[in-house]
Amino acid sequence: MRFQIFGPYDISDEQTSRYAGWLDKDDFDHFWCTVDDGTDKSLGRLSNACGVYLFGVRGVEGKRKVIGQTLPWYVGKAERQSFRKECFNHKNQNEFNRVWSTVYRGMGTPFVYLLARTELDGTFSSPTRGKYPGVSFVEELLIQLSLAVNSDLVNKQLTSQAQKTSIRGILNSKIKGKIPGTVSGFKTLVGLGKSIDIVESTKGVNDDIRYYYDIVGPYDVPVQNKRPRVIDPEDVHEMWDDIRRGNTPDLLDACGIYVLAIRHGNSVKPWYIGTASSVTFKAKCFRRDMDHINPVVEKRGSPIVYFLPLLTSTKRLAKASEKDRVRTDNMRYVKGILLRYGAQTNREIFSEDKRDAEMLRDLKVEGLVNSSQGRPRREVKGLRELLGLTAD
Repeated sequence: MRFQIFGPYDISDEQTSRYAGWLDKDDFDHFWCTVDDGTDKSLGRLSNACGVYLFGVRGVEGKRKVIGQTLPWYVGKAERQSFRKECFNHKNQNEFNRVWSTVYRGMGTPFVYLLARTELDGTFSSPTRGKYPGVSFVEELLIQLSLAVNSDLVNKQLTSQAQKTSIRGILNSKIKGKIPGTVSGFKTLVGLGKSIDIVESTKGVNDDIRYYYDIVGPYDVPVQNKRPRVIDPEDVHEMWDDIRRGNTPDLLDACGIYVLAIRHGNSVKPWYIGTASSVTFKAKCFRRDMDHINPVVEKRGSPIVYFLPLLTSTKRLAKASEKDRVRTDNMRYVKGILLRYGAQTNREIFSEDKRDAEMLRDLKVEGLVNSSQGRPRREVKGLRELLGLTAD
């Protein structure tokens, strides 16, 4: 499955050539005609396609200063309905107009990017009664990337978890001074360029944050020198003993997320993301998850593992709990962040959910996931710049 980027398309009034607030049906018809006229007719009508869309506003030069930054403001998906029916529904109109009138004082230029899902022959996918593999993944990826440049994103459902989660050096966690090697190494591993700050703390305390995660590692994973390579349980016990003697002796009895990676020469790729919520790291990582882990350690290179233990409000390692379903949901959210970013560096990355591997194996998002090499199109460069991503 492939997603191709189109836009940005400016939203303007047909008569004034600018955004005049509430647009009527004639204005939308004109907008979609412009969209369809600018795309290859052999692919189908882009307005009738489905996929993911991003609404943003371009700042404008005022008499004394720039009014508003050029930012993304909303990410949505058109899956059961076409772009034409979904993008400017009544709810979206209200939100878009609120942003335009309050943040940009009726000035600036709203625009839309369309990430159209395409079939094997390159034509646009039509809306479906069910769900398309990859659409929700791409939507959540764009939301996460947009949050990194605009913490006031209109999206609510998929940003509430971000507002109450802190991951050391990555999410809602500013580090003063030099970034520790563990944090910088992990950010490089999963393709995170900069930290994401969605909520501001007051005097170092933030009442919105409920979940804190540290980053510990990397630790070398012991494997037997034979084919096929497998993890030796006895050697794992020695690794746990080494951890007990280190700076985080209680890590074995903690819970959280872990990332298994392979180091080969100067390259390090993430391969597997696991969660330990109802049981400890020791019980889950190299015991219950062996069916997932053994295929990874067979790959050429040296396996390593990072741990992201959950912390209490007093920054102590949290204990595993079978009853705290809300906390389990938060771990799934963090796993999702790492999976979406990690997929940009290794599309074969997977998690406990088999559907992740199946979906990512065939997923291509132009300029973002499993993108072909070469000079990116203008549309791709524009979207990457909007999201604060480095140039290809």
